[in-house]
Amino acid sequence: MLQLHKRLLYQAGLSVYRKSSNILNVFNGVITELMPASPATTELANNDFAAKTAIIATASALLNSDIETRKQAVETAQIFQAINQTYQDYIDIQMSSITDIEDVIVQDADIYSLVQNTAGALYEMSSSLKVEQTIELEELSNIIQLAYEYYPEDFAADPDNTVDYLISTNNFSDDDFLFLEKGKKVLIYV
Repeated sequence: MLQLHKRLLYQAGLSVYRKSSNILNVFNGVITELMPASPATTELANNDFAAKTAIIATASALLNSDIETRKQAVETAQIFQAINQTYQDYIDIQMSSITDIEDVIVQDADIYSLVQNTAGALYEMSSSLKVEQTIELEELSNIIQLAYEYYPEDFAADPDNTVDYLISTNNFSDDDFLFLEKGKKVLIYV
């Protein structure tokens, strides 16, 4: 019962994050804390349980995060797999120094499958997401004009949100709002 309680608490904590990068930062921090240089056997077993709980909760949170582009989906899958692999390598090294068979941690194939299935779902999701394209302005322009030109359906439905999206994806400043110089590179998602 306590194990389920810990998993639910971790998942609830991740639910406040919508960005996959924030979820991965929290996950990396948790996993890093669970890898002390030379843990006691009981600490290693407890940390392994906590890591598995973090992996399960992170997988769920990533699949429900606000991934919008192919690049984000692919990078999220790769980073999730890499953090998990770093932890698995750590466990393998720690297991090599254990001499009592009762202290050995059995690797859970279901956790490995969960990580692979989550990454696979993120890769699959990427095929239906937007692709990043960089355009170079051929003439003086402004953010509203670009939003109208490159996101006509979104702009018609919600111009404010479309302009905000263009601003956030390009890190435009207040100075850029009215005038974008010829030759400026702008990220567009199609």
